Amino acid sequence: MAALAEAAAAAIGANRLLTRVGALYHDVGKMARPQYFVENQGRGENPHAALKPHLSARIIADHVREGMDLASEHKLPRVVKAFIPMHHGTTRIEYFYRRALEAAKDGDSPVNESDFRYAGPRPTTREAAILMLADGVEAAARALDDPAPHRIEALVGQIVEARRADGQLDRSPLTFEDLRVVRETLTRALVSHYHSRVKYPGAPAPERPPKTRVADGA
Repeated sequence: MAALAEAAAAAIGANRLLTRVGALYHDVGKMARPQYFVENQGRGENPHAALKPHLSARIIADHVREGMDLASEHKLPRVVKAFIPMHHGTTRIEYFYRRALEAAKDGDSPVNESDFRYAGPRPTTREAAILMLADGVEAAARALDDPAPHRIEALVGQIVEARRADGQLDRSPLTFEDLRVVRETLTRALVSHYHSRVKYPGAPAPERPPKTRVADGA
């Protein structure tokens, strides 16, 4: 993901080194409770299965606070530390929000959407905005059953547009031209990563990683 974000930053003339370093630290808070994040679960049991959606969303959102605590403890530079809350902005923790809607019964209190949003702030730099987009598309691409080029292109376009429509990029200096270039760069990089390889006679089929079950906030 760091390479993905760095490539997009370089394509629009943003600070590619800062973007890469921010990407390396952005999810450091997941170290506090790694078992609640799908990339650490493999084929094992998902602890969210036993939790209510509100509690699951709180645990997921808390990785930002826990990351900020670690960053302060280890005296990360302020410009690097800023990536930790900004890479999610105020986006909705979609999976658990939808689970809460599905679980709501007649007579229950309405589901409060704000309970399922990150605290922010939204990205205020090009680098942080790029990381938000790269993080979203990389996680979603891993969940694709068939990562064909046209599917990846459509997925990247949907995520970029969703972030823009949700106001997540309003405070960043990204222009519409920047967004076009970032979108194309992310698409090319993901297509290159997931491209189909030629299967030679007698060669075993390549193993696919297990399908992602929960995107942790995309």
